[in-house]
Amino acid sequence: MNIFGRSGSLAGYVLIAAMAVVATGGGFAAAAGGSSSGSKTLHACAKKKTGALRLARRCHKKTERRVSWNIRGPKGATGATGATGATGATGATGATGATGPSDAWETRYSGSVNITSQTAGEAVSVPAGSYDVSAKAQEQNRDTVNFATMRCTLQAGSTVLDTVYSTAPPYNSPVYGYGDAVNVMHAAFTTSTGTIFSFGCTGVGAGDLYVSNPTLSAIKVGALH
Repeated sequence: MNIFGRSGSLAGYVLIAAMAVVATGGGFAAAAGGSSSGSKTLHACAKKKTGALRLARRCHKKTERRVSWNIRGPKGATGATGATGATGATGATGATGATGPSDAWETRYSGSVNITSQTAGEAVSVPAGSYDVSAKAQEQNRDTVNFATMRCTLQAGSTVLDTVYSTAPPYNSPVYGYGDAVNVMHAAFTTSTGTIFSFGCTGVGAGDLYVSNPTLSAIKVGALH
């Protein structure tokens, strides 16, 4: 009986071969002469009249025809990308990091310095960055007759950032603070290589002049606006 519609059709051969695989649990290698060890091709003989298969390398030319097929077909195309998985749970909070280094520099001289014929002040060395810089000095005129003027200059290296003058009246001992004046300076500056911020005060003209408690501070900021 011909179950394929045409005696000896290739489709029939393959179907019978598949049935043989099911019947034997896929054990083609167990069929004598069907495949040598390490071979990638199966060989069989198909009855010309019925299409019945038997695994063998040699066929009867009058009653059978040879057929063969690969043990493994070509690699299939890559499948579609799967759906994105669900978001995982939030991880635990990490430990608090160590406190970073200070980003402010300040220097102060406690006391008074005579600046009638000299310059006195303070300085700080800073790394690269942007800075908000300020300086303060108190002028003390100890001359009881003449007014006195103090000039203070704020610099970054050799670059002058600010210059301020203050004038104090003659000293009058019974009046607290009389004969004093305050000199304040401020600037913003950015350096790419680091610099030295400094300020100095000196007397201008007549007078017995002192500078008291000169203070310089530089605060590093993220950006200047």
